[in-house]
Amino acid sequence: MPSYGYVDESGTKDDQQCMTVVLVVFAGAHTAEHLNLQIARELYPERFKKSKTKSYSKMNIHYADLDHSQKSLVSNLLSQAKVSVFASTYRHQGRKNHQEYFSIYERLVHQTVESALKEHKELVVTIGKQGGWQTYQKSFLASLKDVTKKFATKRNFAKAKFILDSVINPGIQLADFYAGALRENILSNENKKYSSSSYELLTNQYRAIENINRQKQ
Repeated sequence: MPSYGYVDESGTKDDQQCMTVVLVVFAGAHTAEHLNLQIARELYPERFKKSKTKSYSKMNIHYADLDHSQKSLVSNLLSQAKVSVFASTYRHQGRKNHQEYFSIYERLVHQTVESALKEHKELVVTIGKQGGWQTYQKSFLASLKDVTKKFATKRNFAKAKFILDSVINPGIQLADFYAGALRENILSNENKKYSSSSYELLTNQYRAIENINRQKQ
């Protein structure tokens, strides 16, 4: 039976200092949806008074848009979940154009997938769509299939299916939170306006964190 992973990023702009990408893995096909709904009910109880179901597009769990108390609430709820988080980071170095940044983003995604497949032998991975996704969908998905070829041998077998989906996907929203928490923790070492508190509550769930600045280009 496959496990289900969700990928999102934080900090893709020059002035954001650091980019993080995470792949969050859940055991069940609907686990992320149920957890997202539980969190949304805690964050926005007023929206659930008249109806038992709401559109996920109206339930914002975007890390950068939450205040400190909201981040603390979400982190505490997530810390109780059974998840595995695989992350990769990149420290921005000078200005780059969109294509250059997408190339870095692609490497970060590849790294998280490779790390996850070392522990999970079958994955269904849903990845948040980036701007202009129609132009890169085919080549991007093909590049991810190339990553899985490293795990094609009988001794080291693992496989994955990849899907692109909207960032309002419940699992992708949760991945965004983990990406934001990690990025803020990295920046908190340099600037006191950032906090490491969310990451500290979730740190045991991060199975691997790779810095691609240290890897050969």
